[in-house]
Amino acid sequence: MTEQDDVVYTIIGHAIQRIRKQANISQQELANYLGMNRVSIVNIEAGRQHLPIHTLYNIAKRFDVSIAMFFQEEPITQEEIINTQLRLELVHLHEQLSKIRSIMTEEI
Repeated sequence: MTEQDDVVYTIIGHAIQRIRKQANISQQELANYLGMNRVSIVNIEAGRQHLPIHTLYNIAKRFDVSIAMFFQEEPITQEEIINTQLRLELVHLHEQLSKIRSIMTEEI
């Protein structure tokens, strides 16, 4: 890997950290979602661990953002933060509703 590669992975790592924090998701929660350990997330966010593209795709999917978001050096707008948080809340509510429906179906 070149020094330029290291810069790219640092940009990606910082973007992952920024998006994760804005979504109020812990490193452990993200690690669990990805089937990784928390130390890997720490190293990815610091740019020390180079993640495969499929992992980046899964992170984008988790936060319902474009992969392009991870290559942005500039700050994410407040509107993007709110939209990401709202999408995550909707996913959570959908999961809860599915559980309730499942329970109600079993009782009938």
